[in-house]
Amino acid sequence: MSLVSATVPVALSDDRFYVVAVRKLRSDLLNIAVYSRFTSFSARDCRWEIRVADAVDRDAFDSLLVRFGHRPKVVVDDPRGLAAVLTCGGFVATAIAEALIREFLPSLLCPIECVRDVASFVPTFDPGHDLVGRRAPTRRQRGNVLRRDGRRCVVCGRSPANHVDLELDVHHVVPARKAGPTVEHNLLTLCGTCHAGLGEDHDPGLRQHGYLPGPIYDQTTAPLPPMIVDNLVDGIVIDGLTVIGALTAIDRSSRRAC
Repeated sequence: MSLVSATVPVALSDDRFYVVAVRKLRSDLLNIAVYSRFTSFSARDCRWEIRVADAVDRDAFDSLLVRFGHRPKVVVDDPRGLAAVLTCGGFVATAIAEALIREFLPSLLCPIECVRDVASFVPTFDPGHDLVGRRAPTRRQRGNVLRRDGRRCVVCGRSPANHVDLELDVHHVVPARKAGPTVEHNLLTLCGTCHAGLGEDHDPGLRQHGYLPGPIYDQTTAPLPPMIVDNLVDGIVIDGLTVIGALTAIDRSSRRAC
């Protein structure tokens, strides 16, 4: 499947593509994962990496998907196709032309400080924050996370308002022992029972319960080849409505010009 429009008079196609996956956090926010490469270790924590988006050519993208037997694929080389992908979201193997990325999603090309989260990476989210290395959240952080999650466990939904014996914990999705930063996008609310039931291995799937940015990939079920999944930086959040609005305006002007 290829989202290519014949009505756009000036094609922005390019020989280089960036492989991404898109999912919607809310109607206005998109979570984007981008295939990346290692550049260096972070000066703040040697367990964190600095990664940048890595482009592939069209033939390499096609051969990877054929080799691993993955479908569907989406190749985007015009504004209308990009708008469709950002509007629909979904876990698809999407190759977006470099010209489109540079014009409409330039933040994807910036170096990203990130930490390993099972099969992929998540940004540390706040590179300038002086608390990211703390093991325990501050009182302010704890209060903010509890308010954000409605003062209830994001897994079972129970709240101290309805269960007087219930205690709420603020949990690191990527554990502190695995260099998970103590920032609100890596923290969510769990009751003591759900927290105790997690076991030693952390579960990145908890992010979807708390509507947090970041991966919910499983190497065995992900719709991207394992080598791509293992190099994804996931959890990059963009204002989807702003980008889609700009793309739609271009499409409208192109239609008028035809």
